[in-house]
Amino acid sequence: MTETILIILGYIVFHIVLIVGLILIPIGLSGTFIIVGDVLVFSLFDKFDRIPIWLIVVFFIASVLGEVVEYLSSVVGTKKFGASNLSIVLMFVFMIAGGIIGASFTFGLGAMLGAIIGAFVGALVGELISKKDLKKALKAGTGAFLGKMTAWIVKVSIGIAMVVISVILIWIKF
Repeated sequence: MTETILIILGYIVFHIVLIVGLILIPIGLSGTFIIVGDVLVFSLFDKFDRIPIWLIVVFFIASVLGEVVEYLSSVVGTKKFGASNLSIVLMFVFMIAGGIIGASFTFGLGAMLGAIIGAFVGALVGELISKKDLKKALKAGTGAFLGKMTAWIVKVSIGIAMVVISVILIWIKF
């Protein structure tokens, strides 16, 4: 009886951590790595019966690629639209600040919107300081916005895919 209760609690905690990992992705935190860790811990207890180790390695590689895409899409997107180095630095600073401020409004969605708006504003401010040209500043801000949106879509898609695959594999053999 006690063992059954512990197993049920383990499943509940596992699913809660998966959801938390998904929620953290749009905020800008590495929720994909939390998902990978959660799946690894579950699989250790399960002796890799439901989720094989090779799939966890694939999840880890996908998480790393998601982080690389996030960095590159933000920098490349901003640079492609003519941003200066100052704009890129301010884009990251404002993106973090926007995510933190946005999190206080609506958990998850507000942080994501705050980070995206912060990236735009940071690039815009950086260009206004360095080039003092509103048209070029708006262009750089647009690049930062598009880069951040691309990164968000890629990372959320990776997270959703990992969660769906894990849950299906776990519940198929339940």
